[in-house]
Amino acid sequence: SSGINAEWPLRPGNEQVNILTKQVSGDAEKIENLAIQGDIWKSKFLAARVVVNELNTWKSTVLEQVYESQQIISSFGSHQRHFSSLLNSAQEALTESLEHIEDNE
Repeated sequence: SSGINAEWPLRPGNEQVNILTKQVSGDAEKIENLAIQGDIWKSKFLAARVVVNELNTWKSTVLEQVYESQQIISSFGSHQRHFSSLLNSAQEALTESLEHIEDNE
């Protein structure tokens, strides 16, 4: 509300000026407070954007590490299967050699 009531036209000039001065002063204070609140929210928003960017960078790094870990595990499994196959072949060859030696005794 404007703060001006039905008695407005009946008041003397100086009193009207004083009332308007107080209203303008109050409005200026409200505007200043709103500007400060706007700056606070802007700062909070910018800080949140920084945090989001940091989290996105962290997420990308973690995803890269997970992918690399999956590749290493897959490679390890492949090497383990190959090594197991070599061990089985070596065991079969040793068993055959032992059987051959025992047959020749």
